Amino acid sequence: MTSSADGDDPQPWHLHRSAASTPSLEVTAADVAPRPAESYDELRSIIVRAFSPLVAVYATEELDDLAAAKGVAGGFTALIRPYGEQVSGKVVVRDSVGASRAWDDFAVHFADLGRLAYDAAAESAEAPQPSAVLAELEQKISAHSSLMHPVAAVIAISASTDQPIDTLRQLYHQTSHGTRTLPHYANPEYLRYYVLVHDQDRDDLAKSTALFDQMKRHFGLHCHLLKLRSSAASPSDDNAEQLPQCEWLSPSEDLQYMADTATLDDLQRPSRPSVSAADAAAIRTFVRELVTQSIVPHMEQRIALWNDQIASRRRGLSGRFMSISKRWAGLGSATRLSSSSGPSTGNYDSSQAHYRFDTPEALLGKLADFALMLRDFKLAASTLDLVRSDYNNDKAWKYLAGANEMCCVANLLNPLTGTAAAKLKMESFDQMLDTACYSYLTRCNDPASALRALLLGVELLKVRGKQGAELAAKWGIRILELGLVGSCGHPLLSERIASCFAGQIGIGNTGWGTRKRKAAMWSVTAADDWMKLGRAAFAADALEQANELYAQVRHGVRDDDFE
Repeated sequence: MTSSADGDDPQPWHLHRSAASTPSLEVTAADVAPRPAESYDELRSIIVRAFSPLVAVYATEELDDLAAAKGVAGGFTALIRPYGEQVSGKVVVRDSVGASRAWDDFAVHFADLGRLAYDAAAESAEAPQPSAVLAELEQKISAHSSLMHPVAAVIAISASTDQPIDTLRQLYHQTSHGTRTLPHYANPEYLRYYVLVHDQDRDDLAKSTALFDQMKRHFGLHCHLLKLRSSAASPSDDNAEQLPQCEWLSPSEDLQYMADTATLDDLQRPSRPSVSAADAAAIRTFVRELVTQSIVPHMEQRIALWNDQIASRRRGLSGRFMSISKRWAGLGSATRLSSSSGPSTGNYDSSQAHYRFDTPEALLGKLADFALMLRDFKLAASTLDLVRSDYNNDKAWKYLAGANEMCCVANLLNPLTGTAAAKLKMESFDQMLDTACYSYLTRCNDPASALRALLLGVELLKVRGKQGAELAAKWGIRILELGLVGSCGHPLLSERIASCFAGQIGIGNTGWGTRKRKAAMWSVTAADDWMKLGRAAFAADALEQANELYAQVRHGVRDDDFE
């Protein structure tokens, strides 16, 4: 199965309205923002690409200076980051049964390794954040989910670096025992990929090639020679192109980008720096080789290893017996264990609230996350379903919440899980979301994670037939009742609830069972909320949707009655 990308320079639908200007009561054509994507394929592609592999970047200061000379403010990481969000060509991935699938919208997320290590240390030390609201929305490395743990690290140096081989060894040492070390709950055995950057304006190509051959002898085949120019490209050059816009931005990055863009628009300058076509092609080639020749094979090997050594044994008869023995360990029963306040009998460290990276529970969670990132949703769902009981027995509540959330998401993302012949009924999805929501809110005090879980459930359930749409609307309304969104989120969520009701198909010629009236009511509610915020353009758009829905009702309110 091949999934298609959304375009050359896609814009995230959830950020379209974040660039709105100051509230105004005047409705103009330019003020009307594009509506969120209603296509299931587009929404599914956005959600799938959100769970792309994370690749850390550790570059020397010389490369950050090279990026600055090209007009890129964020260093070498910011230079290559946009190209990872759309890998050129098709990427072939093998699932757990050996079947190959080609994807033309495969992506990786680049992030600075120093920033990841700093965020993890700040979270462990509970350092104060400048903005509590933005801090909750930022996606940071955490113990209960390895989706934000790097699957690989790009260690990059310049060809002009003194003693390059020793420098690469020092950088590797920093990633394993130095300042770039990840927390002990993160698996340190991630792939290292070494990059030698050759400056075509200053370096000697023969010396760089000889140095690259020496690198491959010392560090293996996971190496790449990247040829770039240090000179900046002018937008007026014939072979120049703008640096692609990053689609996946954190809230603070999005706010900063909007502020910078507004300033540049006033000055009528380009909002993004330009790079030469040769540099862009070289970076795209580097990213493709990194993904297809190193990252994907590495993840496939890890999935096969963990699936064979841990998951397959747990699924067998002996594994089930060991799980039952663990549940009934000691003199107490399962009920007594769940209600006891004593230490857990498993590998969960309740004082630190995490598993060690090499425990079976942590490796099973990482196996599920790797399968999800490589889009093997069946393996991801079955693995999470297998490990959920362990999290519950060990009272690892945040792990349990995350496992229920991602088990629900993986099952709903699986195109082979239909609504008619599915083994999992809608009640199972409802129970998973309920468990995840309760654990996040009551046991973990994490409303941001609860909101994410419920929003994913709403968007994926609304296309699963009439029962799925009803369940999606139920959880959308539940979000409003729990107060998980603020004044701006309330009308946005009301519009999504309206779409859940509007998409339901009736029975027979009379269309009995449709929810057009209810969908129109939620559109009117969204319009009222937009007017309270002073957004007349969005209110008019919502009222137009309500008007169309009322017009489709055979026996009810007419257009002239509504107006």
